[in-house]
Amino acid sequence: SGGHSLIAVSSDNPNEAKLTIGAGKRGLVDGNYTQAHCAEAYGAVFLPADLAAQHGFDLVIADTANHVIRAISLAEQKVSTIAGTGIQWMQNDPTEGPALETSISTPWDIALVEGKLLIGMAGEHRIWSLDLASKTLGIFAGTSNEGLVDGSLDEAWFAQPSGLQPSIQAADAFWLVDAETSALRLVKGGKITSVIGTGLFDFGHVDGTADQALLQHPLGLDELPDGSVLVADTYNHAIR
Repeated sequence: SGGHSLIAVSSDNPNEAKLTIGAGKRGLVDGNYTQAHCAEAYGAVFLPADLAAQHGFDLVIADTANHVIRAISLAEQKVSTIAGTGIQWMQNDPTEGPALETSISTPWDIALVEGKLLIGMAGEHRIWSLDLASKTLGIFAGTSNEGLVDGSLDEAWFAQPSGLQPSIQAADAFWLVDAETSALRLVKGGKITSVIGTGLFDFGHVDGTADQALLQHPLGLDELPDGSVLVADTYNHAIR
């Protein structure tokens, strides 16, 4: 993120860059691997082979400080912008429309759920949806109010959603971490449930049962094959 580029490494030799994408300079420039510029990119997701073949790119990036979504074709060694205008979304701006004509705000992570790319929009506390087939953007969940409110997709409140991870529980289920509420939340069946976290300013480093545990500004997560969830508890410098 600080180097404004993407680096691929192998587990055989993690100290050697196998592939570098981007010129390493802040900016919003499409083009080949050495020409492209990004700005503090954070989240990334690979498309399954069938979707990649259909849309012509393999990897999708949340280019956070540019307020856009970028796509990378490994075969063509090309970076392109597929969503966002490069101008940060502001209150009263449109929240749906053609992907390249609709502004977004600080996209932090991306997950592929039921064929749609869901984007944790940390800058305005919602989850957006990018439909690759129609090339349109829209709101998936949230109200833009900052806080911790569970319930239906259109009533829930988020606070800097910063990590999304599809769950093995169901095709439509995914986990997310809200950085500012220090919360782990589950979205399933059109409902949002907070598993860990109680409020906007409730944080700490406390182990125990989920209703007693505290995190501090988590930014990443993953689900293991047995259904356990790992959380990058960032401000506690811990994996929980």
